[in-house]
Amino acid sequence: MYLPLAVSLSIMALVGGPLISLIGYYNPPLIFGSVLAAIGAGLITTLEPDTSADRWIAYQIVYGVGVGLAFQPPYIAVQAILDDSLVPTGLVLLSYTQQFGGIVILSVAQNVFLSRLGQSLAATVPDLDPGIVLDSGALGLIDAVPVKFRDLVLAAYNGSLSHVFYIALGLQCVVVVCALGIEWKSVREEKKKK
Repeated sequence: MYLPLAVSLSIMALVGGPLISLIGYYNPPLIFGSVLAAIGAGLITTLEPDTSADRWIAYQIVYGVGVGLAFQPPYIAVQAILDDSLVPTGLVLLSYTQQFGGIVILSVAQNVFLSRLGQSLAATVPDLDPGIVLDSGALGLIDAVPVKFRDLVLAAYNGSLSHVFYIALGLQCVVVVCALGIEWKSVREEKKKK
């Protein structure tokens, strides 16, 4: 299911470096990629259980292209902006922030998903034990839930996932704002100086 996202992200991450060398600045791919990823994240929040495959594949590709384009520019910006003695520290701090941020947001997203799903199930299907849904996972959901509750459970599950996607959308919008504030510096001038 996530293959279109992974492939588009990987390809654009590889294209990002040569594109920055061609343009001479890291800002355009960073800003364009951030905006494209925000659009993709917004599109992903609209997914429903009956969304056609071509739409969810296209949404993942848009998001993956954006994230892939915006992946390398921060590392290049650190190397272009900071003094040579601070570059290793800046790169380590950037990597640490990315890893730590992912860990924190993963736990936040899991808590939002589980609490929203529990609330939705209690409100829409009070006769169903929420533990059945939570223990079965996404793949076992259909077989674990009685047929008469499936549509209600799918709607609750989808609504809970949408709230997780809202977190990603909000964070991606913050990235767009931050990308607009990064100093413009030519990487070609840095090469000439070195």
